[in-house]
Amino acid sequence: MKMKEAVFKEYGLSAKCFLEKFHQVRKGASDTFVLYGSKLEGILKQYLEARGVKDFDFLIALALVDRIKSELSDQCLKHV
Repeated sequence: MKMKEAVFKEYGLSAKCFLEKFHQVRKGASDTFVLYGSKLEGILKQYLEARGVKDFDFLIALALVDRIKSELSDQCLKHV
């Protein structure tokens, strides 16, 4: 696990990066929906692991916090 954390740190792969990638990835013209779904699943799993999600209640809290943070102004985010 420490090696994985070191690689993520070295390449700037953070939970925020995974979340942004999850929202930005698009289905390629040659991708099947199965392949596209697999890409999304992999990115989402990396994000949840990076955030330390262990159970459903934590997942719900994380989704709520992420959604609320998306509505905050930059100034407010910096303060928080």
